[in-house]
Amino acid sequence: MGQVNFQDLRKLLPASAASPERLIPLLMLVFTLSPLLACRSEYAGVVAKEPTASAEFDVYLHEGQLSYVKEPCVMGDTRERFFLHLLPADENDLPEWRRSHGFENRDFAFGDHGVLFEGKCLVTVPLPDYEISGFRTGQYVPGEERSWQVDFGAVVNREYAGIVAGEPVASSEFDVYLHEGQLSYVKEPCVMGDTRERFFLHLLPADENDLPEWRR
Repeated sequence: MGQVNFQDLRKLLPASAASPERLIPLLMLVFTLSPLLACRSEYAGVVAKEPTASAEFDVYLHEGQLSYVKEPCVMGDTRERFFLHLLPADENDLPEWRRSHGFENRDFAFGDHGVLFEGKCLVTVPLPDYEISGFRTGQYVPGEERSWQVDFGAVVNREYAGIVAGEPVASSEFDVYLHEGQLSYVKEPCVMGDTRERFFLHLLPADENDLPEWRR
C-alpha cells in the first residue's frame, strides 16, 4: 500500500478545505479506508482462484505465498496457532539441522500475518525463495491435538507411498492398513462421492479392562 503524500492531497482540495482543521478529519478517513480497501482488493484476488486445499480455512498457493481464507469468520477462529510445514523440492535448501526432518517449520499466530475484516479472515504468508514440493498446514492448541489439517503435494505422495508399501490388513471399498499406531484407509481411484459417507470404527482391546467401565 502506497504512502499518502500530504502536499499532493492538499493540492487536490479547494483552498477553503485545505486548512488543518478540515484536513485532519479527511486524513483520518483516508487512513481508515486505505487498509480496508487493500484487504478487499487482496481478498478478491485470492478467492478468484480455486483453493489448493480446504478444511476450516481454504488455502491458496499462489504468487510465492500461501493465503488462508475463511468466510464467515469470527474472533474465535483466529485464536489457535497455525502450523506450517514446507517440503522443499531439494532438501539441500533446508538448514542442515532440519534435513533429518525433511521440512521447514514456519508455525505462526494469526496476528503475525492475518487480518479479520467484514466477517472475513485473510492470512497471507510469504514462502521461501526455494521451490517447494508440498506443505502440511492447519491449526492447533499447544499441548493438544490439531483441530484441522490439510496436506498438499509431496506430503501426500510420501505418506501414501509409505502406507501402500505394506500389505492391507483388510480390503473392501477401501484397503485398510494398520501401521505405526494408526489405521489408514486407501482407495484408488477415488472420487468425491466416495468421501461423503461417514466411517464407523469399533476397536476391540486385548484387555477389556482398558475400556472405560461403561463400555465393557
